[in-house]
This record gives sequence, C-alpha cells and structure tokens, in this order.
Amino acid sequence: MTVKTTAALLGAVLVASTAGAQARPPAQGSTAAAPKCNIQSGGSVQVSTAYDALAKFNATTTPDEQAKFLTAAVKELSNPSDKPNVEIARQWVLGQTLVAWTLVDDKPTAGPRGSYGYTTDPDAPIDILLAADSAFKVVAAAEPGCATQIEPMHRMSVVAATNAATQQFNAGNIDSAKVLSDRLLALEPASPHAWHLLANIEVKKQNYQAAVDLFDKVIAATASDSSMTEVHDNAMISAAYLLQNLADADQTDASKTLAEKAARYFRGYIETHPDDASAKSALARTLVSAGDTLAASSMYSTMLADPSKYSSMDLLNAGVGAANANKPAEAMQLLEAGVRGNPYFRDGLFVLGQVALQAGELTKASDAATRLIAVDPSNPDNYHLRAAIYQELLSETKDKKAQKAYTDSMITANRAASAMPVKVTVTDFAQPSDSQRILNGTIENLSDAPADYTMTVEFLDVNGTVLATKTEVVSGVGPSSSKSFSITVDQPGVVAYRYAPLTK
Repeated sequence: MTVKTTAALLGAVLVASTAGAQARPPAQGSTAAAPKCNIQSGGSVQVSTAYDALAKFNATTTPDEQAKFLTAAVKELSNPSDKPNVEIARQWVLGQTLVAWTLVDDKPTAGPRGSYGYTTDPDAPIDILLAADSAFKVVAAAEPGCATQIEPMHRMSVVAATNAATQQFNAGNIDSAKVLSDRLLALEPASPHAWHLLANIEVKKQNYQAAVDLFDKVIAATASDSSMTEVHDNAMISAAYLLQNLADADQTDASKTLAEKAARYFRGYIETHPDDASAKSALARTLVSAGDTLAASSMYSTMLADPSKYSSMDLLNAGVGAANANKPAEAMQLLEAGVRGNPYFRDGLFVLGQVALQAGELTKASDAATRLIAVDPSNPDNYHLRAAIYQELLSETKDKKAQKAYTDSMITANRAASAMPVKVTVTDFAQPSDSQRILNGTIENLSDAPADYTMTVEFLDVNGTVLATKTEVVSGVGPSSSKSFSITVDQPGVVAYRYAPLTK
C-alpha cells in the first residue's frame, strides 16, 4: 500500500517589521502604562556607528550594498566596547543586524564568522539565527519591557529558519532538512512547522509511527489557530493515511485502535474538505478495519450513487474494503466501476478477477483474467487465477462436454503457470508528478541457468492507446534469483501499462 502523505507546504511569508525597528512610546490616551523599553547607548560611538550602518542597510535594496553595510555593522560590534554599561545596546543592535542578513538575497544563514563581518575567530562557524536569538535573550533578560520590540525580530528569524528547512526538504536533502528543523525548534520549541517538517522526514525514512506522533503534536497545536489551517489539515490527512497503513500492517489487537484513530482523522479532514473523494474512499476502507461495517456500507452506498465523483483508484480501494467487509455485491459494483474508469490497470483487473471468483461471478472473473494476462503476461499468478476459474466452472456443471472443456482449459492454464521460465512482479506504479510515471518491480529467473531479459513496456492512456514505449535490459539474473527494474516515463495521460512476454 502506498503511503499517502503531502510535503510540508510551508511557504512562510516575512511579515515582521524592518530590521531597524526601534522602541516606541505608548500611544496617547492609553489608560494603562505599557512596559518601558529603555535601551541606552551611553554615548557609545561603537554602537552609534553600527546603528548608522544598519540604517544605511534599510535605505538600500542592492544586495552588494546591503552586505557591505551589515558587514560594517558586525565588524564595529566585534570590537571591544568603547564605553562601560553598553552591552545591552550592543546586543540589541547586533541581534537586529544578524536578522537583517536573512533579507540579503542568496546569503546563507550559517557559515564562517568572517563572512558576516566578525573580526574575532573569522574562520569559526556561526549560525546567525541562533546567534541573533542569543543576543535578544540577553536584551530580554535585562529589559523585559522590550518584548514587543524583540518579537518582530524573533519572528523574522523563525520565518527564515522555517523557509530554509522547507527548501531543503522540498529539494530532497533530508539530512539537511532534519538539521535545520532541529534549529527551528531551538528558536521556537513548540513550532508546529518544525514538527510538521520532522514528521515528513520520518515518513521519508519510513518511520511511520514516529511520523504519526509528530503529526499528532501538529494537530493539537494548530486546532484553534485559523492562520495554521493548511498545516493542521495537511497533518490530519497525512496522519490518517499513515494510521490506515499501520492498521493494515498490524496483526495484533492494536490494529483496530489504529484504524479507529485513522477514521477520526479522516472524518475531521472531510469536515473541512467535503469534496475530497479520495479521503472519503479511504475512510470507508478504514471503517471496515475499525469494525464499523454499518458506517462503511453507508459510505459505499454514497460512492455507488455517483461513481463519477471518484477516481478509479478510489473505487478499487473501496471495492477491496467492501470485499474485506463481506459485502460481495457492493465490492463487485465498486470494482467494476473502478475498472471501467481504467480498464487496463493491472491491479484493478487482478482484484476484480479474485473478488468475482469468490462471489461466483465466473463470467466476469474469466473476462478479467483474460484482460489481465494481456497486460501482465509473464506472471504465473495470473494463470493460476485462470485455472481456479475453470476449476470452479467445472464444479458447477454436469455436462460431460463442458466438463472436458473446462478440465482441458484448467490443465492448460496450470501448465502455463508451471512452465513459465520467468516471473515479473510489479511492486509499484508510482506517479511523482502529473506527467511522470515510474514502473518498479522485479524479474525472477525461474529456470536453472543464468539469463538476460529485455522488458519492453507500453504505457497506455485510459482508452488503451500507446502513449510511450520504453525498454530496459535486466542482465545476469541467476537461477532462482531476482533483480529489480525501474522504468520512468514522462508523458501526460499515462494511467496503465502492458509489457511484452519475457523470454531469455
């Protein structure tokens, strides 16, 4: 089962005030005196010079000029203090200057100290967001009334840290994303954005329970925050799919508990996304695992009332759920609707054939098996399915002529399966983007000698039209051994595949 999750989607926007923000007096007419923010420079030329450089930064938009002024400010603040009792003012201007570096295009937020203007230990590494945070903590401890002025600066650091971690995650740099997410937590220990990113990182590492635990924290932290609706809903649907898969894989009594929690999350998500057909289909299947077959039946009835609202995969998954819930009639209707939507999809045909056989719909089972073998000809399992259909037909007739025909056909199908020298197993037919499809699987050599195989795959649209053809050679497969294959096609409209029978 493919684990369905969504990327972080954290396109944070800088909304904090400019780096040169200064303390302001309370508004006139205020009935309560606001806490005072009184940071004195004490006549320090050093602080004044650095602040002037920061003001010049605010007055320009040219990256080279911005970097020049910020470097000058940090350099000045790296010098020994020229006046006593100005440390708080120095830390205040330094914190603002370091945050201002995040607004310079293409400037990293970590690197050698000298690259930001420090004159002491210029080759030593520094993370300017953490350094700025340390500076502001010094100010906050000495001047609690400056919290209002510090908050916009802190928020800019958090936004910069969020964006940096997200960019690394979206670029596939998982280890870097983990480091930067941990940095974000250092800046904001209860950051839903950090938890959300870390959850997605755990998904990438296939640590699904750890991912669920992190998504749980996101869901709880954002439940009442309207500004975090997108993150909240994303965490909820991601956790729901993960829990569904964990429930499917669990063979203990905990499976039902996992399914019940998944169903709660699916329902919560559907409340705000009532048109998400995939979520509704997944909920129906999860309700079966949770033992609530009555609610599942209601969902299936809704789907069958208008199958056009659902994708073929949604209908096929629901069909499997209905079959597991001992609802053969509903299962058949859902599976047939799914196969109608994608009549060449291998997995859909195989499930339809199996369920139709179990339901005694032998004509439909036979038709599905025939179409299945046409798209997946080098898989003995498909011929075993055909043999099982003929065996069932044989058991249901007393006509001698029909009995002979069914017996011959069953023997032929079993022989074809037993004599097959190779087995192709497709493990995944992934769709990373709207146009890209990746066919992954294994080729197993069933013979007693090493072999090379050429796999030619036709990628099809919903009508069976060939949109692209790809060939891959899998060499040196030892006897009773397997080798994997992965074939990628970048072609819009591809929804299914078929391949030519494999030979040595």
